[in-house]
Amino acid sequence: MKFNENFTAIGNNIHVYKNFLSNDECLNIVKLLDAVEESEWRPPHAHFENTMKTCDQKPQLIWIRDRINSILNNDFYLNIQSVAPTRMTKNQFWGVHADVNDFADIEKRALAYVDGMDYEEMALPFYGLVLYFNEFEGGEIYYPSQNIVYKPNSGDLVIHGSGVDCEHGVKTVLSEKRYTYTNNILKKIKVAK
Repeated sequence: MKFNENFTAIGNNIHVYKNFLSNDECLNIVKLLDAVEESEWRPPHAHFENTMKTCDQKPQLIWIRDRINSILNNDFYLNIQSVAPTRMTKNQFWGVHADVNDFADIEKRALAYVDGMDYEEMALPFYGLVLYFNEFEGGEIYYPSQNIVYKPNSGDLVIHGSGVDCEHGVKTVLSEKRYTYTNNILKKIKVAK
């Protein structure tokens, strides 16, 4: 994927688009998320984020997905299943992982494909992304294999490769809330049947 002039590389296959959302847009989103009843958030697992259960009933948020899609190259697209904002609260963190890990079977089948074989097309994440809605303490995204820690501001969009070269985690959140939107950037690939 080619990154336009609004992106700055902060590492190998890690790019930041500062102020992808304006301050006013972020403030409106945070106001909306602060008003969400606690029962509408899924419980956290493995010390990380809650996702909103009823996100499809929040049409005020779908434009975010559409705006991100508008900057992607034609071969790439967002996982349309994911429109939910995420929330991390004080003392939560997210261990180091690669986004492609959840798609290991697809990746294995893609590597086994050779031109001329019977195939089917499947979606594989080539990138992960995080869009930040509020200011918070702690909760930095970090890439241990590249020795990078990034402290985002509200409105920042971070896009990183999905492979092990961009394994990442989230440091412990020190503020009460850390609101983000996360998703995978997918591309159709041929996989062996």
